[in-house]
Amino acid sequence: MGKPRPIGYGSDGKVLVHGDAGEDLPGGGSGVDTLATGNQRFAFSESGAQANAVWLRLEGDLLYLSGDVDGDAVADFEITFAGITTLAATDVML
Repeated sequence: MGKPRPIGYGSDGKVLVHGDAGEDLPGGGSGVDTLATGNQRFAFSESGAQANAVWLRLEGDLLYLSGDVDGDAVADFEITFAGITTLAATDVML
Protein backbone atom coordinates (compact mmCIF):
# COMPACT_ATOMS: atom_id res chain seq x y z
CA MET A 1 0.00 0.00 0.00
CA GLY A 2 1.18 3.48 -0.80
CA LYS A 3 0.31 6.73 0.88
CA PRO A 4 -2.92 8.55 -0.01
CA ARG A 5 -2.16 11.14 -2.63
CA PRO A 6 -3.77 14.33 -3.82
CA ILE A 7 -5.12 13.90 -7.33
CA GLY A 8 -6.52 17.35 -7.90
CA TYR A 9 -8.21 20.36 -6.45
CA GLY A 10 -11.86 21.31 -6.45
CA SER A 11 -13.11 24.68 -7.60
CA ASP A 12 -13.29 25.65 -3.92
CA GLY A 13 -9.61 24.85 -3.40
CA LYS A 14 -10.24 21.67 -1.40
CA VAL A 15 -7.86 18.79 -2.03
CA LEU A 16 -9.23 15.66 -3.71
CA VAL A 17 -7.56 12.57 -2.21
CA HIS A 18 -7.18 9.08 -3.64
CA GLY A 19 -6.08 6.15 -1.52
CA ASP A 20 -6.63 2.48 -0.90
CA ALA A 21 -8.34 0.75 1.99
CA GLY A 22 -6.14 0.60 5.06
CA GLU A 23 -4.13 3.72 4.31
CA ASP A 24 -3.71 6.50 6.83
CA LEU A 25 -4.22 10.17 6.14
CA PRO A 26 -1.98 12.44 8.14
CA GLY A 27 -4.12 14.21 10.68
CA GLY A 28 -3.67 15.96 13.92
CA GLY A 29 -5.16 19.07 15.32
CA SER A 30 -6.20 20.58 18.56
CA GLY A 31 -9.43 18.71 19.22
CA VAL A 32 -13.08 18.91 18.33
CA ASP A 33 -14.32 21.88 20.29
CA THR A 34 -12.21 24.94 19.54
CA LEU A 35 -13.79 26.74 22.49
CA ALA A 36 -12.65 24.09 25.01
CA THR A 37 -9.10 23.41 26.16
CA GLY A 38 -7.35 20.14 25.40
CA ASN A 39 -8.30 17.45 22.91
CA GLN A 40 -11.80 16.05 22.54
CA ARG A 41 -13.08 13.29 20.30
CA PHE A 42 -15.38 13.75 17.34
CA ALA A 43 -18.68 11.90 17.32
CA PHE A 44 -19.28 9.95 14.09
CA SER A 45 -22.72 10.91 12.81
CA GLU A 46 -24.53 8.46 10.56
CA SER A 47 -27.42 10.89 10.05
CA GLY A 48 -25.65 13.93 8.61
CA ALA A 49 -24.29 17.14 10.06
CA GLN A 50 -24.08 17.42 13.84
CA ALA A 51 -22.23 19.68 16.25
CA ASN A 52 -18.70 18.52 17.11
CA ALA A 53 -18.98 15.51 14.80
CA VAL A 54 -17.79 14.10 11.48
CA TRP A 55 -20.19 12.81 8.84
CA LEU A 56 -20.14 11.37 5.32
CA ARG A 57 -21.81 12.46 2.10
CA LEU A 58 -21.62 10.51 -1.18
CA GLU A 59 -22.08 12.46 -4.42
CA GLY A 60 -21.53 10.43 -7.56
CA ASP A 61 -18.14 8.74 -7.24
CA LEU A 62 -16.86 11.17 -4.60
CA LEU A 63 -17.11 10.60 -0.85
CA TYR A 64 -16.92 13.65 1.41
CA LEU A 65 -15.87 13.45 5.06
CA SER A 66 -16.91 16.68 6.76
CA GLY A 67 -16.46 17.81 10.32
CA ASP A 68 -17.60 20.54 12.69
CA VAL A 69 -15.21 21.94 15.32
CA ASP A 70 -17.05 24.99 16.64
CA GLY A 71 -20.39 23.46 17.61
CA ASP A 72 -22.63 24.99 14.94
CA ALA A 73 -23.16 21.72 12.97
CA VAL A 74 -21.74 23.35 9.82
CA ALA A 75 -18.67 21.78 8.19
CA ASP A 76 -15.44 23.51 9.21
CA PHE A 77 -13.33 21.06 7.22
CA GLU A 78 -13.93 18.56 4.44
CA ILE A 79 -11.86 15.77 2.91
CA THR A 80 -12.90 14.50 -0.52
CA PHE A 81 -12.13 10.89 -1.47
CA ALA A 82 -12.14 9.41 -4.98
CA GLY A 83 -12.38 5.67 -5.46
CA ILE A 84 -13.87 5.08 -2.00
CA THR A 85 -17.63 4.81 -1.60
CA THR A 86 -17.95 4.12 2.11
CA LEU A 87 -16.17 4.58 5.41
CA ALA A 88 -17.07 3.28 8.86
CA ALA A 89 -16.47 5.00 12.17
CA THR A 90 -13.66 2.50 12.76
CA ASP A 91 -11.95 3.74 9.56
CA VAL A 92 -11.70 7.30 10.85
CA MET A 93 -9.28 8.25 13.60
CA LEU A 94 -9.34 11.98 14.30
